[in-house]
Order: sequence, then C-alpha cells, then structure tokens
Amino acid sequence: MPASVSHAELLWSGRDDRFRETIYLMVLTLNQMLTFREAFGRSLGLTGSQFAVLMGTAYQQKADGVTIRALADHVMLAPTHVTTEVGRLIRKGLLIKRPNKSDGRSVLVSLSPRGEAALE
Repeated sequence: MPASVSHAELLWSGRDDRFRETIYLMVLTLNQMLTFREAFGRSLGLTGSQFAVLMGTAYQQKADGVTIRALADHVMLAPTHVTTEVGRLIRKGLLIKRPNKSDGRSVLVSLSPRGEAALE
C-alpha cells in the first residue's frame, strides 16, 4: 500500500505501518468509549447523548448554570441537538433551565437535585 503520511517522524524504516496501527487503535478506543457512554446512559434510563449532556452540565455549570452554546462546545454536539436533549432531561426532572440575567438571549442550564442524585 502507498504510505498515508510522509512526515519522517511518522515513518518507521520508511513505512507508515505503525502510524496506521495507531490510528486503528484510536478508532477502536473511541468506539469503546461511545459504547461505555451508551451503557452509562442506559443505567440512568438515558441515551448516550443525554448522558453526555447531563455529565457536561455537571462539569461546566457554575453557580448559575451553563449556556447551551458552552455546553454544546464542551460535549461536541450541535447546539440544536443539545437544546433538544436539554428539553428531554428537563422533562425527566434531571436539569433546570432559567433565563440568563447577564444575556437575555440565552438560558442557563444546571443540574436539578434529582440530576445531582442520579450522577452520585
């Protein structure tokens, strides 16, 4: 096969076999991590995306909460998808949404007491 990279530091004896193997192992690891996320979510009655949003909220909320934009950036999901999942998590009683006093165009999301208990 032709080399997939040409940078000397990524080649071993002029071949990229080790680089390809590293990429392959990274993909396998990512798939395992996504499987774990799905399993953790299922244990709480959530999808993997909902679990990511719940955990992202826990890590990013400050005293008043986290904006949808900041949460979306943290969990690397589209803001529209995060908005949808936040709504579902609110209906499950796991998140709270309130107006952002410092920016009337956005809202702040935080864990509800039930959300905190679920993560504990």
